[in-house]
Amino acid sequence: MFAEIEEALISALQRNLKGVKKGDIASLRLSSKSGLPYVQVTNRSFSVADSVFGSSVEPDDSLTDAFSGNNETKLFKLSEPPVRPVTSVEVNGSRVNHTAYEVDYREATILFRAPPGEGENNVKVSYRRPFEAQGLKLRLVYQVTVWGKDERQRDGLAEEAMMAFLREEDELNKQGIYLTLLEGRNVEAEGVDALGKCIEYSAEADLTVKIQVGRIEEIDVKRPRRIG
Repeated sequence: MFAEIEEALISALQRNLKGVKKGDIASLRLSSKSGLPYVQVTNRSFSVADSVFGSSVEPDDSLTDAFSGNNETKLFKLSEPPVRPVTSVEVNGSRVNHTAYEVDYREATILFRAPPGEGENNVKVSYRRPFEAQGLKLRLVYQVTVWGKDERQRDGLAEEAMMAFLREEDELNKQGIYLTLLEGRNVEAEGVDALGKCIEYSAEADLTVKIQVGRIEEIDVKRPRRIG
């Protein structure tokens, strides 16, 4: 995630800063070997804006199991327990009516009333798996540091960088990147004859993990016992 956002910001600057070589807009630190003008993009920090642990379970990630019929086998074992109902069942490329088979969702099997004919991978069963989303909403701070040989070049480049993100706002939003300008300040580099200006932006991003969860097979409701 950090690398993707960094790459998107660098690409936006490379498309708009015509007076800077593309290779001189990067995440690497300015050095004595770097050319001027130079632009550095780095992630300074991040914090947790919100947590989204334990969101609702939704069917996700469709699977398709393929079997080879032999005119004898009726029962086939699925790779994983499916979410009810299965998406589709096909034999020899044709969809099969649900009355022609029975699915055991607990045992993850499908039983055909008549055995499918011979063929290599001619029986296909598509279904879904249940997942639970867990994750964090992060607030990240990115620094865009521009370096010039003098104040005029430095300040002009800083203005161009800010304008570049304004022009690229729609494209960045499509990628889920929403920038907010925080602050700017002048900076210096040791051992390098260059003047710099650091511009800080905040960006929110979602860090989400999908975890497969088990299906509820049955619910047992018992009467409360009377005491005394």
